[in-house]
Amino acid sequence: MRSLMASRFLLVTSMPLRILFVDHSGALGGAELFLLDLARPYADTSTVITFESGRFTEQLEAQAVPYRILESGAALQRVRKNGTWMQGLYVLPALARTAQAVAQQARSHDVIVANSQKALLPAAWAARRTGTPLIWMVHDLLTPEHFGWMQRQLVTRIANASAALVAVNSRATARAFTDGGGTGPIIEIPNGLDAAPFERARQNDSQALRTALNLPHDAPVLGVFSRLAAWKGQHVLLEALHDLPTAHVLIVGEAAFPGDKPYAEQLRTQAHHPALRGRVHFAGHRADIPDLMAACTLIVHTSTAAEPFGRVVAEGLLARRPVVATDAGGVPEIIRPQHSGLLVPPGDSAALAAACQSLLDDPDWAATLAHTGAADVRTRYGLKRMHAQFEEALRRVHPSVRIAA
Repeated sequence: MRSLMASRFLLVTSMPLRILFVDHSGALGGAELFLLDLARPYADTSTVITFESGRFTEQLEAQAVPYRILESGAALQRVRKNGTWMQGLYVLPALARTAQAVAQQARSHDVIVANSQKALLPAAWAARRTGTPLIWMVHDLLTPEHFGWMQRQLVTRIANASAALVAVNSRATARAFTDGGGTGPIIEIPNGLDAAPFERARQNDSQALRTALNLPHDAPVLGVFSRLAAWKGQHVLLEALHDLPTAHVLIVGEAAFPGDKPYAEQLRTQAHHPALRGRVHFAGHRADIPDLMAACTLIVHTSTAAEPFGRVVAEGLLARRPVVATDAGGVPEIIRPQHSGLLVPPGDSAALAAACQSLLDDPDWAATLAHTGAADVRTRYGLKRMHAQFEEALRRVHPSVRIAA
């Protein structure tokens, strides 16, 4: 079955194209979900390198995508978004070992795809050492809001010097890269989503799932889906809940990194307020996102800082649920206000509450937005479209590639 799937998407070359995908994380974030979908059709000839084990490698294993863990790269996790030069110097020995290992793997591959900033460093060195073309997949907004000056300068200069092509997940991500001095050729490859699991979820008994999650059957449920981190803004929704007295909130996600654990505790404390008690439900990490979204009345996106893309926004629309989202970054590229969803200013709990209430008060309008949003996502963010865009990227960096007719 996998070879049939691969033949549907793979390029026509003199030999099967061998791609080395490099990602630093073992966690299953948006970039890793993107890579799972991207790499799956190339599983017969390609390899994924990551620097630690976790839910990401578990999914690679489950989906029969070959992978290798380079444990020397785990030291790169110690470099933070606003880290110092001293932190960078501390990890140089591990970076050198990791780069050499990536270069050794690259010699048996035709293209290197770096799927994160921390993956870019060793991948760029390997690309220059072996002469293998490098594509850098940018899933972050390279802005002061998200990264320190040192990190922005470093990755931009490395990309300018080493990447044959920079692939971005939104126009907002492209603007941030070029505004920061990025000069390389750019191609846009947004996340591609599979509609089938969301369609299946709509046929399932969502009331049974509500019962299992201790959610009410006769009250609106606002779902927020993200790792628990301060900039993801779940606290804004809990503030808004004070103005939504009949609604419940389902929080899906966990604190993926040690630094986020205090925020997760803050949310639980916030949920114990007398006005909210019993109306906030923590589901933790879950794999059944389509089913959980189907069990919600609205999907709410609450990030207080700009998102580079907003995968959960697209998923909420694909689930045919009305979506209220933050008006920043790549999200306004997904939602057309008043047409396929509603946008509110970041961090504005009053505006968030008002937008949610307007949808709860007018279910017909909410259903219309949901229907239009689902159609938009199917057209603009399908898996076929993503793979076609990736094929174009491969064609641009590898001379022997031609697109299958």
